[in-house]
Amino acid sequence: VLRAYGENLLQFKSAYLYIINIGSGDPSTYSIVAAHRYYGCEDENHVVETPIGIVWANKSSVYLFDGDPDNIVDLFKYSPKDELGDTQKGVTGEDRTTRKISISEWESFFSANLLVGFDPGSRVVIFKKSSLSGNYDTGDCYVYNIDNDTWTFAKRKWGSQIISTNFVTDLNNSAINIVQTAM
Repeated sequence: VLRAYGENLLQFKSAYLYIINIGSGDPSTYSIVAAHRYYGCEDENHVVETPIGIVWANKSSVYLFDGDPDNIVDLFKYSPKDELGDTQKGVTGEDRTTRKISISEWESFFSANLLVGFDPGSRVVIFKKSSLSGNYDTGDCYVYNIDNDTWTFAKRKWGSQIISTNFVTDLNNSAINIVQTAM
């Protein structure tokens, strides 16, 4: 998977993210400026561009590249300024002080068929559990608000017997996808 952002080209492999500086426009001067192990992703539907940078998901977490090759932001981790609320879905024990969504909760949600999309109108990133029909929870999703750094979980937002396409932005600046319901 390849995505460009600013003067950088992000090359995603399954286990690695390579960041290549292409700012000169001359391929003979392109260079790898950073390589990040465990920050890769497996499918182009796991990556989306937003106004604050490139957001992607893998089986460990959700990340943001904001233009700084040395600072990949884990969007599940609290920043020092965050205050811990009393209720967080699935976050207990050690994760309670460091993560907004627990490792085990995300691992049970994540799949190779995950769809990631950006809705410019509401400025949220949508993580739909699966593009395929099947289990009762394939229509579940997480929603990340880029303006206030918050996560919301929606149970069965899409029906379970629905096959859907990737997200696209329509003329009204909304994220949409085409669905096929079971006959």
